[in-house]
Amino acid sequence: MKRYYSLFHKPLVLAGLWLALLLFGQSSSISAQVGQPWAWGSNFSGGLGQGYFGGYAPSPVPNPYLKGAIQLVGNGLLLAVKSDGTVWTWRNNRDGGNISDGTNVNTNYPVQVAGLSNITQVAVGAPDSHDNGLSYQHALALKSDGTVWRWGDTLLIDTPDLTKTLPTQIPNLSSITQISGRTSAASRDYRPHYLALKSDGTVWAWGDNTYGQLGDGTTTNHAIPIQVPGLTSVIQVATGDTWSVALRNDGSVWVWGDNLHYLLGDGTETERHSPIAMKGLPGIVQITAGGAHTMALTADGNVWTWGTGINGNGDYEVHKTPVQVQGITNVVQLSAGGGHSLVMEACGHGG
Repeated sequence: MKRYYSLFHKPLVLAGLWLALLLFGQSSSISAQVGQPWAWGSNFSGGLGQGYFGGYAPSPVPNPYLKGAIQLVGNGLLLAVKSDGTVWTWRNNRDGGNISDGTNVNTNYPVQVAGLSNITQVAVGAPDSHDNGLSYQHALALKSDGTVWRWGDTLLIDTPDLTKTLPTQIPNLSSITQISGRTSAASRDYRPHYLALKSDGTVWAWGDNTYGQLGDGTTTNHAIPIQVPGLTSVIQVATGDTWSVALRNDGSVWVWGDNLHYLLGDGTETERHSPIAMKGLPGIVQITAGGAHTMALTADGNVWTWGTGINGNGDYEVHKTPVQVQGITNVVQLSAGGGHSLVMEACGHGG
């Protein structure tokens, strides 16, 4: 069995919920048993996907529309991948491009994204904004053939086409095994940045580069993916609001981008425009980045975190370097939200 913890002030167990995967928005959360997603938190913009707007779910409720889900991601815009390779979305449909249904009406229940099949993973560049006209909602999907497709607002960095209502393939990307994306209110005009991991262990980046989060040594924005110099043998990538993280196969963690409030965990607030190796992290096997903090999982099931506030140790202090979260062990999965964190623990007693 697996036990699920929510790291607010200190870790607490969500009773009766046995999970397989985790998702966060700024103000609501969704997680899934095998094929059965559950949701809780704010439903102001229909984020819980229950078929109505408004209200608040203080404890997990099942989502009747997403049976068979294998991945759930999102923030302002929410996406799900089902086991049949289809993609489903709900909540924010600004300018009619985010849901690909030809309307600009927000939805409070999942609808299928047209023109996508054989999808294995999705990513969203969408801030948790209910009505901010500057919030560019943009989504990516990774196909089983290693190609990446995009739709929604594509005013990423001065591209001539403002909105793509149907998914189109991103050029110059092939053999991709993972994608990650995020948008922050701190970034210029709420524009997102994305990372893509290739099967050869290289990392490719595009989008907003205001804080050097693309890792090319500059602050020049890029609408077309570029390779992040100096990064090889990478096995996982993660995007924070305005910074980026990569995990190499030797267990080392590399960070770059915005470093306000010690987001990069290197003990300084120096902005980094190229990847640097972190110190003091033992044998990392998984990473995740949120709104103002990053988390890392060790091979022995312990969780480390750094940045602002969400540390799970009973305080809201800014941590300049990584600290271990106390009170949880045997963790097998973790995910960082805009202002909270979740981890899944393997209980080890069967079932």
